[in-house]
Amino acid sequence: MGTITMVASGKDGVGKSTTCVFLADAMAALGKRVLVLELDSGLRSLDIIAGVYGNTVYDILDVLNGRCDPEKAIIRAPAPRNNVFVLSAPYRQEALQGAKFVALCNTLGEQYDHVLIDTASLNGTTLAASAVAMNALLVATPDPVCVRDSRIINDKLLDLSVPSVRLIINRMVPSRIESGIVPSLDYVIDNVGAKLIGLIPESSEIALSAAAGQPLVKKTLEAEIFHRIAMRMYGKDLPLAIQ
Repeated sequence: MGTITMVASGKDGVGKSTTCVFLADAMAALGKRVLVLELDSGLRSLDIIAGVYGNTVYDILDVLNGRCDPEKAIIRAPAPRNNVFVLSAPYRQEALQGAKFVALCNTLGEQYDHVLIDTASLNGTTLAASAVAMNALLVATPDPVCVRDSRIINDKLLDLSVPSVRLIINRMVPSRIESGIVPSLDYVIDNVGAKLIGLIPESSEIALSAAAGQPLVKKTLEAEIFHRIAMRMYGKDLPLAIQ
């Protein structure tokens, strides 16, 4: 059985989908077969970031409602990506059937080394993902509103008995912390209440790669950051990669 990780946030637009795809790349580079499953119905972005836009015909609701088999809806990300697969959210809003979703995830967990579930903000998809998640990543930016909302999500995940919730602070700009525009990292960690596993900077490299549907350039700081997050998720005691 592979690992199932839910990726959550306190609000939309903090970089969950980008984090999912580049983390999947880092896991694949370690020899893992990785599926990224998107649940943000009506606001899909994973297909663009993973480079499969235009190749998706079916989505997760087609699978859950029996309109196609999972194999037809899951798209393999093209080269230079390797061993990264995508199951997209639908363009339309439609209720997720919890029992069928749990059964699907259990099946997919037997076929992939790691399943990353890209959830929406707090709603039914968070509840569905929490039922199958073996661990969770909480993505937050270091602004006060996001920190407060992330604490709400962290408390909710703990109430739902999701094990091992870890924090990724995204879009970090050291100069904004130093000037007091956003709180310190210690403030973010203490107020969210989850153990830190990664720091991701505000980066043109990340933004350009995501927009182009391409993986990060190897041997850059950004690629090393995601590599170390992946390694830490697999229990390796590595220091954070930071600017």
